[in-house]
Amino acid sequence: MAHWARTNGLIRTLYIVGGCVLLAIVITAVLQATGRIHLFNKSGSPVVATQKGETSPPSKQSQNNDNQQPSSAKADTGNDTNTKLMAPIGNFVSTHHPNLSNNPPGSSFLTSVCTTNPGATCQIIFTSGSVTRQLPAETTDAGGSAYWNNWKLQDYNITEGTWTIQAKATLGSQVEISNDALSLEVSP
Repeated sequence: MAHWARTNGLIRTLYIVGGCVLLAIVITAVLQATGRIHLFNKSGSPVVATQKGETSPPSKQSQNNDNQQPSSAKADTGNDTNTKLMAPIGNFVSTHHPNLSNNPPGSSFLTSVCTTNPGATCQIIFTSGSVTRQLPAETTDAGGSAYWNNWKLQDYNITEGTWTIQAKATLGSQVEISNDALSLEVSP
């Protein structure tokens, strides 16, 4: 009887472990299919798995290089016409209530992120009435994200008032635009 109980317990443990492994495989397959992780490149060779937008920030930032990620992080997919372009998501602007007076100190620096397909081009567009301003176009990295770090409203002539925010992603001839649910409310 004791032997039967141990065997039954072992079989139950094997079923639990097997079920967990199967569940992990299914979850990984779904995340791979939806583009949330990238375990294989186009040739089918294994690569390091990354989450969308997972990159290390540049170690040295300057006014002209704030928007640049290391070249090794850039995606190589370019105009892949076999891939459906995903609508951009992300923190299109780090705060929706900035001010032009830099009060408190350091508050005038903003960060923007656009996430879509790797190798796509992203832009962040601000509109107030008939006036449109935009951050420069950036190519998304291998994780599918483009970054604009430490930019200032004044650098793009974004003035006091209410601005709508859009992110525009382009991949080959495909274009997807997403609207931020919140407006940019710029105070003096």
